[in-house]
Amino acid sequence: RENNVIIGVAKLAPINDLWFLTGVYIDSEQRGQGIGSELITQLCQQKTTIYTFPYAHLTALYQELGFLNTTSDLLPYELIQRFDAYTKQGRNIVAMIKQ
Repeated sequence: RENNVIIGVAKLAPINDLWFLTGVYIDSEQRGQGIGSELITQLCQQKTTIYTFPYAHLTALYQELGFLNTTSDLLPYELIQRFDAYTKQGRNIVAMIKQ
């Protein structure tokens, strides 16, 4: 928050016994300042293993934060279904994991 206005948010959701980073949003005027990286870093310190499906153009950013690319067939069953549904919707995403 800045002056009681939300400038960034990230959500880490439990799915059965795993953790999934469902999304990160940074206000367009605040982007490029490291706010998203800091939010993700803080969330990752709370859990051992985190999965996420960022848009392909954000892959390098997530790699800088310690995430590794993985293939959909190596995802837990619950996430394979989501990944397949998102890609069928036309989303240009990649599967990533941080351990």
